[in-house]
Amino acid sequence: MKRFSWILTALVLALAACGTPKGPGGLTNHAAFDPAVMEQELRATYEGKVVGFAYAINHKGQLARSGGWGYARRPADGDLPMTDGTRVHLASVSKMVNAVYFLRTLRLARAWFPQMQLGLDDAVWPWLPDGWVQGLGFAGSDGVTFRELLMHTSGLRQMWDAMSEADRKNWGNDWDGLAFVVANGALPIPDGQDVESYRAYKNANHALFRILIPRIYERMGLMVFTKVNRATAGGAYLSFLNSFVMKTVGIDRRVDCRYDRSGNYALYYDLDGPRTQGLVFDREDAGCGGHAGLYMSALELARLLAYARHSDELLGEPERVAMHAYALGWYDRENAGDEASARLRKGGLWRTYYEGKQNNPGALAETRTCVIALPGKVEAVLLINSSLAPARRRRAAA
Repeated sequence: MKRFSWILTALVLALAACGTPKGPGGLTNHAAFDPAVMEQELRATYEGKVVGFAYAINHKGQLARSGGWGYARRPADGDLPMTDGTRVHLASVSKMVNAVYFLRTLRLARAWFPQMQLGLDDAVWPWLPDGWVQGLGFAGSDGVTFRELLMHTSGLRQMWDAMSEADRKNWGNDWDGLAFVVANGALPIPDGQDVESYRAYKNANHALFRILIPRIYERMGLMVFTKVNRATAGGAYLSFLNSFVMKTVGIDRRVDCRYDRSGNYALYYDLDGPRTQGLVFDREDAGCGGHAGLYMSALELARLLAYARHSDELLGEPERVAMHAYALGWYDRENAGDEASARLRKGGLWRTYYEGKQNNPGALAETRTCVIALPGKVEAVLLINSSLAPARRRRAAA
């Protein structure tokens, strides 16, 4: 067994920044993969170095290892242990869920309404709200596509970088902010520039799906008594997410952005600051999902990944191939499209300074999340509900 390579992989996974896996030997000996080794190294890396963490490891479409350590809520907040079933604010890992959700929507549209001929490379403008102004780069058949939003190649970040500080105050990921984003426009990929070099991360790319996905279901006739608007879009996004994605894979408990004080939900913490109480992430339906904010557990994420990557229940082969080939929802990747060697990663980071702590850069409450897909039909999830111990911070930043 090439145990050393797998230990390196486990240590890379344990970096909640979701950095690029590197190490001698790579992941060439799939048959030698031992989930117990990954689990052992992951626990050794983080036990005692965070407030709490949860993890789950899949192998060949099945859950192989899972667990938790530390506190979901410290004694001062109710003394709740962290487990693999604890729901944690996913931060930007919500984008991976969002990508699976859209691909599921694409599959259902193709099956139920083939006349729609909906595809990844379709322009999004017909699915934008009626009355929204469509700026340069959005309007017309050559406008921003679903694939470009999912891959962060829409030009939204480039447009943001070119904006004035005054205009940036109007940019946001709620209904009004996204209306401004669309009206302000996107910078198309310049002639001769390859797509990969044009990738630039911006939350609005995925936040727009909170409106686009419900608009597709509306067109499919599944919003009989209401229309997609400012008041209904977020709730519709979550309703269809739970009905057509989560329940399909056996997750019956509603997934959303609300913190349940009576449930198995984690607060997020400053590990070594003077304040021991945790903070709550809680968001109304209107601003939930797409780019950030969903609450899920390590077990639930692992289950979703197993179905999305290794089953026909959720996605068909065209959707699975597209997700893998273009790393839709993953962002960081090596050898995307080559199942034998591809390594896909999506990390999330949510941080808040405690009141009065701006003069102490280390006094942060944080959530750090990570999902990774590795060769040999391996997926792994790591959810951390605090800032890292100093040694881990230096490693994650390296």
